[in-house]
Amino acid sequence: MKPTTALTASLFTLLLSSYSTAECPIEFGYFELESKSEYLLTLALEKDQSLQLLHEYWVPGKGDETEVEIFDGTWSCQDQQVTLNYGKQTDQAEYGQVGKNSLGIEPNQIALKIKSSANLLGNRVLLDIGS
Repeated sequence: MKPTTALTASLFTLLLSSYSTAECPIEFGYFELESKSEYLLTLALEKDQSLQLLHEYWVPGKGDETEVEIFDGTWSCQDQQVTLNYGKQTDQAEYGQVGKNSLGIEPNQIALKIKSSANLLGNRVLLDIGS
């Protein structure tokens, strides 16, 4: 391989890796859906692209008797689009401001908006609670 070709290939690889990591606005973080119902969903996205989803639920009036399901998985991100793989499920989400909504959530709040699905997270808005 010519030196200029090797340099071009190395430069291209460097630019490609920088480009792909720069596209995702999330490095890691915690997201939560606190419903007025009898459940709580907490999602932890880690720097190594692993995730953990906690699904806490209880019988009405018995919040002290919580049951917890834990799902481990992976996540990836391209621009504002986030893919969540947990259990045998895959969900697609959009990261950004909630915007105008009927849920009573502040429109400027940052969240993961899960797209329609029949999965546990389907059609939910998980608020960014920090890292």
